[in-house]
Amino acid sequence: MVQPPNVSLETSVSRSAAFKYCFVLFLAYRCIGAIPFLTLTSLLSFVIPHLFRTNDDPVERRKLMNNWKDREVKVFSGDDEIDVREEYVVNKRAMCLMSTTMRPLRRPIKAVLCFCHGYADNPYNLTRWAYRLLVYAGYAMVILEYEGHGRSDGLLGFIPSWDLLVDDAVTHFRNVLKKERDFRQKKCFLVGESMGGAVCFSSYLKCPNFWDGIIFVAPMCKISEEVKPPQWVIDLLLKIIGPSGSINFFGKLPLSPSSDYDELIFKDKLVLQAFREVPTAYNRKPRLATARELLNATDMIGNNLSKMRARFLVLHGKDDIVTCPALSQALYSEAASKDKTIKLYDNMNHAITGGECKQQIEKVFQDMIGWLDDRI
Repeated sequence: MVQPPNVSLETSVSRSAAFKYCFVLFLAYRCIGAIPFLTLTSLLSFVIPHLFRTNDDPVERRKLMNNWKDREVKVFSGDDEIDVREEYVVNKRAMCLMSTTMRPLRRPIKAVLCFCHGYADNPYNLTRWAYRLLVYAGYAMVILEYEGHGRSDGLLGFIPSWDLLVDDAVTHFRNVLKKERDFRQKKCFLVGESMGGAVCFSSYLKCPNFWDGIIFVAPMCKISEEVKPPQWVIDLLLKIIGPSGSINFFGKLPLSPSSDYDELIFKDKLVLQAFREVPTAYNRKPRLATARELLNATDMIGNNLSKMRARFLVLHGKDDIVTCPALSQALYSEAASKDKTIKLYDNMNHAITGGECKQQIEKVFQDMIGWLDDRI
């Protein structure tokens, strides 16, 4: 396993964050006196390194990624069946977002798949390596790294507005499908993993007649009442960080109560290690504003399942505890679509496209390819 450069993301604090906290400490000293100040300082010295890290900043993140790319395993080196192109696009907020297109080189393009990745995911090597099976089968792919994810601009892991994130994705996908000559007149499908499934659902609601179908992979389409915070906690959170779309200091803090699911996402520990080693990985608690947006998005989707009329395929592992397969069943049952299919896999967890054994992963992609081939 290739190791990243010798940069500790676990304890590195960005300069801007350090300046903010120095200012806070100065005010605290002036207001509360020496002894409480020393207590506060000791507490913050333990907490701060876990709140802000070097890769929070997009420029530093890209520098780390460039250094790491020189040492990581090139999964497409020598692959003469796939053409991979990367470019930065600028959204309406003048932010640079990384886009990737993958095309089959040895066969004609059957259709175009617009891929929506999951929360805190970096759709780089692992995603490309997994989804190459669809490209081998003749499907082109368009991938956008959201604001605050991967090599795109924005504070790492920070989603200030769900609507803006979805608008970025829809706008980019439509622009690419219009610009690329070999994509014109091709059918286009949405494909979304985990949170990306919610992005797919919201993208469909924005322009329901544009897409030819959707593949939901372990989608985050609804939060069960068992794990949803009490309403008073939600109300308190909103008072602290503000309504949807608002940005303040508290909303950026990675303090949302949640379990560490990484060990349960990937059965393959080498894949888990590779996921954690990428310099763009976000391995902390969700930021408060991000939790707000995800909660609002899933509430919206849960209340609008009956508005789904597109043809779709849902794929979910029965042992998934990150996104509940029972809620995928609810999507299937409540959707108004006439053409809908659900497949639940025994003994499979959340990362069914990359974290399981080879035979199980191939089965998932065979189901995707079969479903797509029947609808183009």
